[in-house]
Amino acid sequence: MIKAKLKNICNILNGYAFKSNNYVNDGIRIIRITNVQKGIIEDSDPKFYPNEEEKKIQKYLLNENDLLISLTGNVGRVGLLRKDLLPAALNQRVGCIRIKDKNKLNIRYLFQLLNSNTFENICISNSKGIAQKNLSTEWLKEYEFIIPNMEEQLIIAEKLENIQKIITIKQSQLCKLDELIKSLFVDMFNKYEKIELHFIANIVMGQSPKSSSYNNNNIGTPFFQGKADYGDKYTIIKHWTTKPCKLAQKGNVLMSVRAPVGPVNIASHNCCIGRGLCAINSKPEKANNEFLYNALKAIQNEISSIGTGSTFKAITKNEIYNIKLPNAPIEKQDEFTKIVNQIDKQKFEIQNSLNKMKALYETLMNKYFG
Repeated sequence: MIKAKLKNICNILNGYAFKSNNYVNDGIRIIRITNVQKGIIEDSDPKFYPNEEEKKIQKYLLNENDLLISLTGNVGRVGLLRKDLLPAALNQRVGCIRIKDKNKLNIRYLFQLLNSNTFENICISNSKGIAQKNLSTEWLKEYEFIIPNMEEQLIIAEKLENIQKIITIKQSQLCKLDELIKSLFVDMFNKYEKIELHFIANIVMGQSPKSSSYNNNNIGTPFFQGKADYGDKYTIIKHWTTKPCKLAQKGNVLMSVRAPVGPVNIASHNCCIGRGLCAINSKPEKANNEFLYNALKAIQNEISSIGTGSTFKAITKNEIYNIKLPNAPIEKQDEFTKIVNQIDKQKFEIQNSLNKMKALYETLMNKYFG
């Protein structure tokens, strides 16, 4: 076991300011700051540089398993570059950490070390800037850490990777069940005429009371401001207000109407709702709230696309009123709700297992790198 500075065991490279007006439809992938997320290199919106520019940008070309780090904004996030993303080049404000001697340090171990919350927090505390954090590669070079022997490095990396694989599988299972519900919604209700939401539900737009009335001491009325107060299905009380403005009833569907637009939850208590939410309550013999919750959840992406705004998205009262849902008989709504409840039971079990795996992962990360 030895102690070493990052610069003594790794090469640390800075990126280049590639001009966006030179981007093309295919070629050399440019790895930008937005691509470097916590533990992964994300590639949903790829940008490419012309292949004929390869020689000019040779020093910025990346290799498989290069360890990339964000140097601006959410500093200290790291991800390993996958082979399927090559050829790729390093953009400005993204750092590349490349091991010099692979007999002394294993990239899988180094990734786990630098992917720890401990390292990320150290990066944040050593960054400069108020509005936007900036991390220097000069500081990064001086970062000192413990390097165990190679056998121990591999054991630690494998333990953490195995847990990450289980976490990925569980997350995939949850996504597939959500897709199943969306598919079921289309199959069961596609034949029904669409009707505007205000015909089958009463809608109350939220309004935030004065902040001086807020408290965390269980005094007054539970106050839900937005998606931050959501649980998996039911809201979680974090704040109360002594001067409630707009009220919602227990069991009402709450929808986020401001950044983000569309996510829904069910009110766990009679409550006050802030301007980030609206409350939706089914009209008798027209719909039931469980159906509305599941139906709105099934078309969440569609609702989100309605939102407008340059700084953050929001949706207006009229746009909410005009959301269209199938005008299906109550019996059909109940049938859908019953099936979804069964799927939710599966999701609940998977989510519990996922939470345990995440907790185990964090425990081991703190043990090895905390």
